[in-house]
Amino acid sequence: MEIRDPLQIVRPMSAEQLKFFARSAETLAEQFEEEMARWVGDATVRPSAIGQKTIHEMADEDTDLTVIKAEEHLNHGVVVVDLHLALAIIATLCGGDPAQPVEVRPLSRLETGVLDLVLKPLVQCVGRLFDVGPVAIGIHATNPSGLPDSKPEPGVVVPLAVTVGNVEGNMNVGLTLNQVQAYVEEVNRRIAGRAASSTSQPNPMAVRAIQPVVVDVVVGFEPVRVPAGQLNSLQVGDVLSTGQSVSKSLVARVGDQKLFHVRPAQRGQRLVAELVSRIDNTFTE
Repeated sequence: MEIRDPLQIVRPMSAEQLKFFARSAETLAEQFEEEMARWVGDATVRPSAIGQKTIHEMADEDTDLTVIKAEEHLNHGVVVVDLHLALAIIATLCGGDPAQPVEVRPLSRLETGVLDLVLKPLVQCVGRLFDVGPVAIGIHATNPSGLPDSKPEPGVVVPLAVTVGNVEGNMNVGLTLNQVQAYVEEVNRRIAGRAASSTSQPNPMAVRAIQPVVVDVVVGFEPVRVPAGQLNSLQVGDVLSTGQSVSKSLVARVGDQKLFHVRPAQRGQRLVAELVSRIDNTFTE
């Protein structure tokens, strides 16, 4: 049996999905900024472009990794914090100066606990926004080798640029697609709903509104070109060549707007125009 690489199944995300996730990143950044301001005072958070990576691909040697555990799921996501940003947050919480630390080093157990005071409410924001359900902070590590073993499942990564005092750093939130499955399904429903609302089918309310309006629908040949000098010499009985094949449909139009291909037909003693097909791209913006 062939085993498919999960990265090949979900990567890349569609452009429509990325748009919705990008808006969510803006919302998450606003929630992070509001929550961080309660703890460290002067803090700003800006979202960057949404991406896809495996959880292990997110980390490097200059980060602190916090595992996000969702109660309903076996797999885990992570919060990745630059160590110098983590130390600045810790210094602020402890009443010190959040100036850029000279030494970037792994966090001590005590420092990890202090940092968790900020991360715990932020993780709850992630859980609520992406419909992950109840979440909790799990283990900490300072490099990818410290992460729990898991399959290389793809995840959605929300990069956030964080400033505390004069210290700038990055805080990336990574969730596996399994964790955000309910959110992805909702995104797909919203995309499908927007696509359905943007089809060429007329809006029923608009149809009722224009029902009393009468317009002139003109059915005829394409314009016939005649040299201006010949106009005065035309006589009754003369024949103008249209250059149009007898097998080609005529065009029905309202003003300059082409609506349908039609063909002439007869019903009793009346000449009628039978609609053959709609002309695409009827309306222009």
